[in-house]
Amino acid sequence: MPPSVSALCDTVLQLPCIKETLDRARAGERVIIGITGCPGSGKSTLSDALAETLNAQGLASTVVPMDGYHHYRSYLDAQPDPSEWHKRRGSPKTFDSGAFCAAMREIASGASDARHVLPGWSHALKDPTPGGVVIEPHHRVVILEGLYLALGEQGFEPLITEHLVHPIVHLSTVSVEEAMQRVIARNAVAIFDGDVDRATKHADYNDMPNARLVHSKRHNATVVIGE
Repeated sequence: MPPSVSALCDTVLQLPCIKETLDRARAGERVIIGITGCPGSGKSTLSDALAETLNAQGLASTVVPMDGYHHYRSYLDAQPDPSEWHKRRGSPKTFDSGAFCAAMREIASGASDARHVLPGWSHALKDPTPGGVVIEPHHRVVILEGLYLALGEQGFEPLITEHLVHPIVHLSTVSVEEAMQRVIARNAVAIFDGDVDRATKHADYNDMPNARLVHSKRHNATVVIGE
């Protein structure tokens, strides 16, 4: 992995709350560690790096993105203003927070060797894929990655109030503005056929408000990296 990612991974692994959590995992408990941050903050890259490092150390780990809990496009189509719901896809209301929290509750309260089948996400279909993510019985560390783990509102409250995900690390090593430039570059290629202007307009309308909301709630996390 790139040196900058490796260094960030090492920083996270040295956090007291992470070390204590991993000690419990090594003792046989299944733990859920949350990695959150605004769009473009690098949370997916960090989550993958953490899983790679822990697996190399012999501590079976897997990454679970919350993307699988997007509402289906058919759900958005059924809303009073479907066009607006589609434009704001990725905002809190376009996730099934109830199903997401219920799944985390089941994992957190279940047996440490239980097998859990969760929805994944298809970029091609632009919809969740049932059974796309599997937590196997041998997995001791579940690294949960997503925007709204520390939001504490709009249906995501149980993640914090019931300690369903703990600890939660908020990644804030780049500014919101720099993160948005990453999002624009990524979406221009992945969604808008190379059209940077369209990607910029979409980011201004949807991604930036989401980013500012996530950033404003960062201190709900157990620890903030980068401040």
